[in-house]
Amino acid sequence: METRDDNSKPDEVFAPDYAIPPGECIKEEMEYRGWTEEDLANKLEEPLFSINQIIQGKKAIIPDVAKKLGLVFGTSTELWMNLETNWQIFCNKNSSS
Repeated sequence: METRDDNSKPDEVFAPDYAIPPGECIKEEMEYRGWTEEDLANKLEEPLFSINQIIQGKKAIIPDVAKKLGLVFGTSTELWMNLETNWQIFCNKNSSS
């Protein structure tokens, strides 16, 4: 029989009280590689304005862009879609509180 070290109930769902904006992760990846927003826009074949809006959190990452981000950063499409989804859920929760 498995025992639990904490006081949580077995049916409680872990829900962190924070989320990371996808744009912050993109900025970190760009900085690591020494890329500018223009460099990234060219690699993704997306308009610079759109990339800037995503980084600032003013535009959501759509599946096509998530796929391209995965290719240029060596990650998965799902990583970027999950970051976006978690961010949207977090923002929605906090705006309705």
